[in-house]
Order: sequence, then C-alpha cells, then structure tokens
Amino acid sequence: MSSILQRILSMAQPFIWKLYRKYMSQKRQYSYKGVKVMLKPTVFHPALFFSTKYLLDYLLNQNIKGKSVLELGAGSGLIALHCQKNAAKVTATDINPNAIEVMLNSAKLNQLPIQVIQSDLFDCIPLQQFDIICINPPYYQGQPKDWWEKAFYCGPGFEYFHKLYEQIGAYMHDQTQIIMILSIDCAIEHIASLAASKGLSWRQKDSRKIWGEWNYIFELRQL
Repeated sequence: MSSILQRILSMAQPFIWKLYRKYMSQKRQYSYKGVKVMLKPTVFHPALFFSTKYLLDYLLNQNIKGKSVLELGAGSGLIALHCQKNAAKVTATDINPNAIEVMLNSAKLNQLPIQVIQSDLFDCIPLQQFDIICINPPYYQGQPKDWWEKAFYCGPGFEYFHKLYEQIGAYMHDQTQIIMILSIDCAIEHIASLAASKGLSWRQKDSRKIWGEWNYIFELRQL
C-alpha cells in the first residue's frame, strides 16, 4: 500500500469505524455462493471486509472433504458453513454470544449441521485433534473495549496470539494444518516469531492485493 493511501485510510478510519457500527446496529443478511448468514450487531460482517471471503476461497480450493475442520473465532459462520457444505466435519467457535446465536440460526437456515461452541479460543473445546484449524484472527495491537473491538484487536501485548499458541498444540496431530490470514497492516513478523517460539513452523501459501492492501494466507504446522 502506498504511503499516501495509508495516510488517507488512517485519517478516514475513525469515520469508517463510526459508519460501520451504525450500519451494523441492526440485523442484516448476507449470502455468498449459496450460503446465507443472518447477522446481528457486534458480529463481524463478511461482506464489508475482504479477509473472510479470501480465506474461504482459499479453503475451498483445498482438499477438505471428510476432514475435521475447526474455525476459531468464526463470527458469522460463513466459512464454517461452506466447509460443512463441502463435506467436511466442522466445529465453529466464537467468544461473542451474538456470534453463537447467529451461527446456530444460520446453520438451521442452511440445513448444515455444524457444531457450535462458545469459547475463548480453546477454553471450552473438548480435547480432540483436528485436520484443519482455520483462523481469521483479531490482529491489530490494542486493547478491545467491547464485543465490536474483540474482532479486531488482539491485546496490547498480543495476548490473543500468546494464548492461541499456548493452547493449540493439544488440538493438533502430526499432519494438522493451521490456516491463518493476516494483513500487511499488522505486525506479521512478531506474530510469526511468537509461533516459532511455541514450536510452530510458518510458511506463506498465498497473497492477494485488495484495494491496495496486501493480505496473506499462512500455513502453520508443528516442527
């Protein structure tokens, strides 16, 4: 992203954030490739940000049929529902109770029986090993003040990633793939170094420039 465009977006961010919260102050619907999700305030809208559809498109190009898939911080559940539609066995989680309600309603609407669990990362997920763990994390450094901001901010000391990497090993087998999307705007090198310190390898698998901003798909595995 050019420095001029970065400055413009930085200046406009408070106004954009205010508009987003106003738009999402009431229930919404969104449909993508034949799956419809019902949205509530504080739930990340998959159409208004590029990361959800990019991560979903990448996953649907992988061999997920018959595999156990965990989506951490699933939000609207759009990715989880599509994976279930493509014959994966899916568990979807989120810390936000509004997201849990959204996913349960959308699963019923689409007749796609995903398992939905309210959990702060792995705290409430029964111990098991997944084939694929997909994550669209809150990757901006800062303290979230409410449910809205928990979808964007990982804590002033990257607490989200510290906890993620501490817990995730127990839910992996030797061939488990962790698929994570990050933006050039976040501290990618620091997030990667935290993963390496917990015995996880880190490899870029794909990249896409959207509206001048680079987004990256990374695959993490046990060393």
